[in-house]
Amino acid sequence: MEKREVLASIPKAVNLYLIQSDFTRLPFVYCDDESFDDVAFLFDEKENALKKSAELAANKQKNTVLELNQEGILRAFTHMAIAGVNAVKYNYQGNEFIIQLDEIVKLSDFSELPPEKRPVENRSLQLTMLYFGQEIRANLDNPNTPEIRELEEEMLVNILKARFLVPVRETQVDGETQMQMLMLKISDNGGNMIPIFTDNIEFDKMPGDANVKKIVVEAKNLINFPMTPECDGFLINPMGVSIPLNATILNNLRNMEITPANKE
Repeated sequence: MEKREVLASIPKAVNLYLIQSDFTRLPFVYCDDESFDDVAFLFDEKENALKKSAELAANKQKNTVLELNQEGILRAFTHMAIAGVNAVKYNYQGNEFIIQLDEIVKLSDFSELPPEKRPVENRSLQLTMLYFGQEIRANLDNPNTPEIRELEEEMLVNILKARFLVPVRETQVDGETQMQMLMLKISDNGGNMIPIFTDNIEFDKMPGDANVKKIVVEAKNLINFPMTPECDGFLINPMGVSIPLNATILNNLRNMEITPANKE
């Protein structure tokens, strides 16, 4: 079967099926053994998707099979590209094909713009968060494996390189307008964290509020932000992979930042 036939089947499909990780609320990602692409699993038949789903669940990777219509397919591909996934492993008529996402969707190229004018995207960070979230939440009984520690270290390095979207609300203090960060209650025990986002897609998952604006803040400034006693840290993409940065992690990030060997 020729690849162009496989590609042509995608826009013609009434429905396709995607495996979503229950741990990240985003497509399950996997590094393909042969191509080394970071892939998501896509299927033209639900039966084959359910078989793969059961295989992953047997390996402690809780997941859900999503049924996508054409609008959902395009949205899922765009979200995957922003999250650093570069390909899908497409099971079409029982055969598997690696399809690069740039063969399906075309994203705008902002590389010619000055860094401060580019939309906030953190594809490398998003991807490492997905891998880390999948692994550590599937192995809560043994979270200190070398693989998990390596993924965490890579994720922390990418956090330090990131720019984040931070929701703020304007408040008046002594006649002056100030920006106040929001806080989310994250547990019944009263824990609170400041939500921060890797990109506009994740930011827009937050419930709408006309009084809330977004500002761009570099990680090196966030990690040195003075915390009030009632705040436990930051929460990256709370409606998605949801990675907390508590006091211990923030301290680790500050130590990494001031260590010359870890700077690029």
